[in-house]
Amino acid sequence: MKNVLIGTFSCKSNLDRVKELQRLKIYEGFDNQYYVISRRDSEHFKLYNCLTLDIDDTYERLIFKTVELFKYFIDSKYEYCFKCDDDSFVDLQRLSNFDYKKVDYAGLLMKTNIKDQLTYFKDKNMSYKGEFRDTLKYSFCVGGGYFVSKKVAEHVVENYKKSYEYHRYEECGMAACEDRMVGQLVNDDYVKFSHGNIIDEDKVFYSALFNSVYHPIGVDVLKKISHKSLGHIKMM
Repeated sequence: MKNVLIGTFSCKSNLDRVKELQRLKIYEGFDNQYYVISRRDSEHFKLYNCLTLDIDDTYERLIFKTVELFKYFIDSKYEYCFKCDDDSFVDLQRLSNFDYKKVDYAGLLMKTNIKDQLTYFKDKNMSYKGEFRDTLKYSFCVGGGYFVSKKVAEHVVENYKKSYEYHRYEECGMAACEDRMVGQLVNDDYVKFSHGNIIDEDKVFYSALFNSVYHPIGVDVLKKISHKSLGHIKMM
């Protein structure tokens, strides 16, 4: 586990979610997990282990946040990066046993459905030039959690300006999906795991992927979980 960087995307508006994660002490004693934030939010995250980036952290610019995270990862001591969002918590024991080693990408990869297009939001800092419609059908990563090696991180950093999402952002300032960008650049060449075990949310408190390596979860559900209910998680 010492060779894995867990980069959890977060921001000031999601601080309540982070506080609940911290209450559960999931990452207590584990130094490899960082909340990835912008420098302007650093004061709000001073109690937590953070990776602070010089970025304009908005939903529309998450592709650039991803690139900056990968740049940090490339120059770091870590061999793998597990990118996840702050509506997820990571089961460290299961993650340590997960077979991500010796592959360049491990995670859920979904196919874009043109008939059911993703919702995008306009960047208020850019002039809107008109409608930009999806015309390509390709894979995208599920942001709750996936592994990348330095090989993939370098590939994304070197080629992100060729991606469809970057082109969308440059053309009309519409919100760009960072995991869709990574999915397009990774493609099927790097993928080892393309599906996971999804548990019905109506039956349990969370929806689990990769047999509970990570758990996408909301603040309302986090508040219902007592620390002892996470007994299946063994801290490293």
